[in-house]
Amino acid sequence: EGGGGLTNTKQSFFARIGALTAAFINPTALLCPWKVSINADLHLEGVESMASNVSGPEVGGLSPGCVMDAHQGLRTVFPGARSSKRPFICTVVRRILGMKMATCSQSSRTLYINIKSALDAALRPLAGVMAATTVRGGESAGTPVCPLCRCLMIRPVCLPCGHSLCKPCLARSTNNPLFCGSGRHRTDPVCARCPRCQQSWPVVPPGMEEDRRPTVVLQNAFIRWYPGWAECCKYREEGNRFAQEGNFALAVQYYHKALETGIPDHRVLSNRSRAYLAMEQLSEALVDTELCCKLKPTWPKGHFRRGAVLESLGRWEESLAAYFLCLHFSSGSTDVTPIICQIIDRHLPDRNCTSFSFELTSRVVEICRSRLAADCSSTTDFSEEEKDDKIPHHLLDQSDFECILCTGLLDKPVTVACGHSFCQHCLSRSFDHTPFCPVCRSPLAEGFVQYARMSGKMNVDELLERVLHKHFRAACEEKRRQKEAERAHKLMVGVSESEELPVFVCTMAFPSLPCPLHVFEPQYRLMLRRCVESGGRRFGMCYPIDGGSFSSYGTVLYINTVEHTADGRSLITTTGEKRFEVLHRSTCDGYNTGMVRFIEDEPVTNPWEIVSLRSLQEEVFDHAKQWLEALPVYARLLLTQTVCCPLPGIDPHPENCPSGPMWVWWYVNALPTNPQRKIAFLKLTSLRERLLMLKDSLHLPIPTVSANGYDSREVHSGHQLTATH
Repeated sequence: EGGGGLTNTKQSFFARIGALTAAFINPTALLCPWKVSINADLHLEGVESMASNVSGPEVGGLSPGCVMDAHQGLRTVFPGARSSKRPFICTVVRRILGMKMATCSQSSRTLYINIKSALDAALRPLAGVMAATTVRGGESAGTPVCPLCRCLMIRPVCLPCGHSLCKPCLARSTNNPLFCGSGRHRTDPVCARCPRCQQSWPVVPPGMEEDRRPTVVLQNAFIRWYPGWAECCKYREEGNRFAQEGNFALAVQYYHKALETGIPDHRVLSNRSRAYLAMEQLSEALVDTELCCKLKPTWPKGHFRRGAVLESLGRWEESLAAYFLCLHFSSGSTDVTPIICQIIDRHLPDRNCTSFSFELTSRVVEICRSRLAADCSSTTDFSEEEKDDKIPHHLLDQSDFECILCTGLLDKPVTVACGHSFCQHCLSRSFDHTPFCPVCRSPLAEGFVQYARMSGKMNVDELLERVLHKHFRAACEEKRRQKEAERAHKLMVGVSESEELPVFVCTMAFPSLPCPLHVFEPQYRLMLRRCVESGGRRFGMCYPIDGGSFSSYGTVLYINTVEHTADGRSLITTTGEKRFEVLHRSTCDGYNTGMVRFIEDEPVTNPWEIVSLRSLQEEVFDHAKQWLEALPVYARLLLTQTVCCPLPGIDPHPENCPSGPMWVWWYVNALPTNPQRKIAFLKLTSLRERLLMLKDSLHLPIPTVSANGYDSREVHSGHQLTATH
């Protein structure tokens, strides 16, 4: 800090943290049955005590095996650590990995690169077979499979991007300091990325962080639909808990119970092999890793477990092959490069020989190909329960998948952090009023940020939507047809007189003129969102009158742009299109609607009338221009800002405009008169009458002679423009 270097206390602190981290990376230390509890402040005494329990020459180095469990150990030792401390610990782990990689010899690195390139080229022809193996018994059969562990999700958790992961995988991926995907890691509890699509989660204000919970609807359904998997997961989680406490013998018993349910869960086999390895029962551990790889040939962790067991057995070449397969299938998200280089440096002394390097490369590649071919061709599969994905009819209850807000089947379901699911439009309507869950009242900062940025179009829960379309296809199709018919009707809003027009009661608007609006009231936010989603993008604007009602005449506005603020408000720009008269008034969800009749000017077809109309237009235009130029400069600037556009030019063909020339409405909007007189302009259907009325409203200054003999100009008091207009 400050260029002065580290103090002795800080050096001691870093040394103890380094020893602790190295202890977890060391397999012997990691698998020891001890546990030290360290509070949120990371007491140095606890760290020193932890480091003192580590023995052996590998304390300061990176020993092979269990690198993938380093982050799990850190979370076990620091259960109460503040979230702000974990990024520091993750940085220490990465630095130790980087330092150990720097100690590897150049020959081992070169050999590693050669083997990796040869393996990628050799496995490229098998890509189709491996892809088919990856999805067999999984999503292709309709079973909800986690994309990370590739096992059925009993407790699926939906991320803000719409993808779902099982709860254990989510806990590992969001706090994983070693395997982060694309070189990214979670450095802040309010900013993370989906491990599947790498989309960043919305950043929420400090103190509004959310602990994501399983999707309630799917969790309850999957427990009923897949009772075997639910029981297996229960025993597996119990076994994991005892394994984290160091009681591996009891953990193995629970893993046995999990497999006795008849569900060949590859995660159970992987975890049991780890427990066997801790108890030094290597033959049993090897059997479990072989079965795990046969169940999921493309699962990286299975190959990593097999590599660790083979390494403990001293079968170095087979161990290298397993680690390379782990590296290949993880697509670079799992960095086992230091382990591979250490094996080459320590146990293969002839690595500098060119012929030996070539032979080793050939043998490792051949072992990988034969292993992968045997695993992919194995008859071991996910049992008949997963292949036959037909759920008994009595277990399918549509009421379990209804939205609590609209009491209908979920449409475009959105799952929030607390685990509750709602229709997309229902949740948007709820967010118009409050950023809390309608069921449990939990704060939904992430969902509200999406709602504010995307105008209510929050990401849909893909897994829940897929389940709905699979098991309730008829109901979903019927709801889709209803939505399409409703959308077709809404497209005609503001175009056809047979459709009700939503009315925004706010200010005066006129044809052809822009009308910027600031929308913040919940009912109008809902109205605006519906207008945009329907594709019509039209609504009516009327001026409010006494008694809480609105004028009978208004203008149809077309939405050009919409800009959303962080708190859900909207800044929109609109343009007036046509005039209307309200025939019948009603309300819809808090905002006004009405049946209207569109108003257009009477057509002018007589050539003599057209010539006379054009002449009158020029006369009134010159009159209005004189009135404008007679105003003070500040008043002219004020008018331009009020109308929101510069003065248009004269229209050479005024008879062709259904609502008249644009410049006429510009002056009507700029008139310093009461709103009722402006509404009278909207009623008129004759352009000639409108021009004459405008000329009568624009009084020119009258030259007078003052008492001192100087000329002055006097403006009619009834139309005096003040700065407060």
